[in-house]
Amino acid sequence: MRNRRTSASDSKGYPEFCLQAATRDDLFAIFRSTGHAEYGRILEHFSREDGQIHLEVLRDRNPALLESLVRISQGEKIGTPDLYDYGAYGLLAPSTIRYTRHLGDLTEKFGPLDGLDVVEIGVGYGGLCKVTFDSFTPGSYTLVDLPEALRLAERFLRASLTAENFARVRFEDGTRLQRQIVSDLAISNCAFSECLPSVQRTYIETILGPARRGSLLINLRRE
Repeated sequence: MRNRRTSASDSKGYPEFCLQAATRDDLFAIFRSTGHAEYGRILEHFSREDGQIHLEVLRDRNPALLESLVRISQGEKIGTPDLYDYGAYGLLAPSTIRYTRHLGDLTEKFGPLDGLDVVEIGVGYGGLCKVTFDSFTPGSYTLVDLPEALRLAERFLRASLTAENFARVRFEDGTRLQRQIVSDLAISNCAFSECLPSVQRTYIETILGPARRGSLLINLRRE
């Protein structure tokens, strides 16, 4: 088990919550509910209005991804997130729409992700990975995070992806990286910017440096 902090969210109960949600059926069934303050504070804190804003961006800039929302919405059955009615697009969690909008931003910059080897730093419960496989078929998708977060993401993705797509997912303990991971695209959704400088240097050396392309969505919180 790791013995050092890695990011702003580490050491605040979040890793332990991820581990409990991954191993307890009762907690996994409701882990996305904002009733759980610790997890909701980090990942499920978006409002219905936030979701509407991202939906409008998708409609204007990435309308093709709107067609994927029917498949994407199937993941909303897992973890009991707070759902809102978005009309023709059905009941969705705002965070899911945000993940889809982020996927749209990636495709604007890099084109379709079919066949690409993707690496993601900081993975939450695997939401961006899930919506990516709902729209494309990456060659592989490697998740890098705390071991507890990976346990939860593995359980979520095993339940929400087809067996064929799940077989393309890799899990890398970010506290024990000792080798370079070469990829076509390295991404981070408000995670790299929250890592401690020593951890950022490790990720630069092992993930970002060897990547052929990269995209970092930066969080400007005080941490």
